[in-house]
Amino acid sequence: MRREKLIAARLLESLVADLRKIEREEQSDISTVVRKLLHKAVSEWKKEHKGFEGSTGLGRGTSDMR
Repeated sequence: MRREKLIAARLLESLVADLRKIEREEQSDISTVVRKLLHKAVSEWKKEHKGFEGSTGLGRGTSDMR
């Protein structure tokens, strides 16, 4: 069973507007868009910081998007 955790964050209105544009373009929901982008950012961070051990646990974020 996959375990998920709810996280809340305050975002600038301009960032939310960008996320909404991506949401429409991808024909998805904003939660999936945020998970996908966060998963990508964490993966890139891990590549830059080789040797970092851990899992993002965000598999669904990328599988739900095209």
